[in-house]
Amino acid sequence: MPRVPLIPRAALFGNPSRYQARVSPDGQWLTWLAPFEGVLNVWLAPADDIGAAAPLTRRAGRPIAWQDCAPS
Repeated sequence: MPRVPLIPRAALFGNPSRYQARVSPDGQWLTWLAPFEGVLNVWLAPADDIGAAAPLTRRAGRPIAWQDCAPS
Protein backbone atom coordinates (compact mmCIF):
# COMPACT_ATOMS: atom_id res chain seq x y z
CA MET A 1 0.00 0.00 0.00
CA PRO A 2 1.54 3.38 -0.99
CA ARG A 3 2.25 5.86 1.78
CA VAL A 4 0.25 9.06 1.62
CA PRO A 5 2.10 12.21 2.77
CA LEU A 6 0.79 13.87 5.91
CA ILE A 7 -0.94 17.22 5.67
CA PRO A 8 1.42 19.85 7.12
CA ARG A 9 0.41 20.91 10.63
CA ALA A 10 0.55 24.60 9.63
CA ALA A 11 -2.05 23.97 6.90
CA LEU A 12 -4.48 22.66 9.51
CA PHE A 13 -3.65 24.77 12.56
CA GLY A 14 -1.68 27.77 11.26
CA ASN A 15 -2.94 31.34 11.10
CA PRO A 16 -5.26 32.24 8.23
CA SER A 17 -4.19 35.07 5.95
CA ARG A 18 -7.42 36.98 6.73
CA TYR A 19 -10.29 35.92 8.94
CA GLN A 20 -13.63 37.20 10.26
CA ALA A 21 -14.05 40.28 8.05
CA ARG A 22 -16.52 42.93 9.23
CA VAL A 23 -17.95 46.09 7.67
CA SER A 24 -18.70 49.11 9.87
CA PRO A 25 -22.38 50.13 10.18
CA ASP A 26 -21.76 53.21 8.01
CA GLY A 27 -19.94 51.13 5.37
CA GLN A 28 -16.77 53.23 5.54
CA TRP A 29 -14.42 50.82 7.35
CA LEU A 30 -13.37 47.18 7.12
CA THR A 31 -11.83 45.16 9.93
CA TRP A 32 -10.52 41.60 9.99
CA LEU A 33 -8.16 39.34 11.89
CA ALA A 34 -4.79 38.68 10.29
CA PRO A 35 -1.26 37.97 11.51
CA PHE A 36 0.94 40.85 12.60
CA GLU A 37 4.44 39.65 13.41
CA GLY A 38 3.08 36.10 13.50
CA VAL A 39 0.20 36.74 15.94
CA LEU A 40 -3.45 37.29 14.98
CA ASN A 41 -4.43 40.93 15.45
CA VAL A 42 -7.25 43.22 14.30
CA TRP A 43 -6.59 45.14 11.07
CA LEU A 44 -8.44 48.26 9.88
CA ALA A 45 -8.81 49.74 6.39
CA PRO A 46 -11.03 52.26 4.64
CA ALA A 47 -13.62 50.36 2.60
CA ASP A 48 -12.51 52.12 -0.58
CA ASP A 49 -8.76 51.49 -0.06
CA ILE A 50 -7.97 48.06 1.40
CA GLY A 51 -4.33 48.65 0.50
CA ALA A 52 -4.18 51.26 3.28
CA ALA A 53 -4.81 48.58 5.91
CA ALA A 54 -2.90 48.83 9.17
CA PRO A 55 -2.95 46.79 12.37
CA LEU A 56 -5.36 48.28 14.89
CA THR A 57 -3.94 46.07 17.65
CA ARG A 58 -0.40 44.81 18.14
CA ARG A 59 -0.61 41.85 20.49
CA ALA A 60 2.68 40.02 20.75
CA GLY A 61 1.77 37.04 22.92
CA ARG A 62 -1.63 35.44 22.81
CA PRO A 63 -3.56 35.99 19.56
CA ILE A 64 -6.89 37.77 19.36
CA ALA A 65 -9.44 35.03 18.73
CA TRP A 66 -12.44 37.10 17.56
CA GLN A 67 -13.76 40.60 17.03
CA ASP A 68 -17.28 41.75 17.79
CA CYS A 69 -17.95 44.60 15.37
CA ALA A 70 -16.26 47.23 13.24
CA PRO A 71 -15.91 50.85 14.33
CA SER A 72 -18.65 53.25 13.31
